[in-house]
Amino acid sequence: NTLAGYELHDLVVLSGGGSANEVGVIVRVGREEFTVINNHGIVREVRPEELRGKRNSSSMRAVALDVQGNQIRVGDTVSVAEGPHKGKNATIKRMNRAQLFLYSQTRTENAGVFVVRSRSC
Repeated sequence: NTLAGYELHDLVVLSGGGSANEVGVIVRVGREEFTVINNHGIVREVRPEELRGKRNSSSMRAVALDVQGNQIRVGDTVSVAEGPHKGKNATIKRMNRAQLFLYSQTRTENAGVFVVRSRSC
């Protein structure tokens, strides 16, 4: 399902959120808008014209450090060690700086995507 060249689980740059570096992952593609979870874990509706491009390729090259200082990257499975998602195992779907957009097949809310800091894993 695509809209204006964007699809589910794309990492996108958002405008109009106040912050110039606000990014999010598309968790629902509607007829005229997307539902996006941003780098702060806030879910909101956005229209295609509010998006400023994809960051999938930079996300695929990104490397972060987990709580033990080990390198982690997109595709790795991690266990959340602290915070509201503590104890959950999930796969890194997208990364932006120290924010991980994790995907869990057992989670139905927000297309299985939730956000944690890399040092929480």
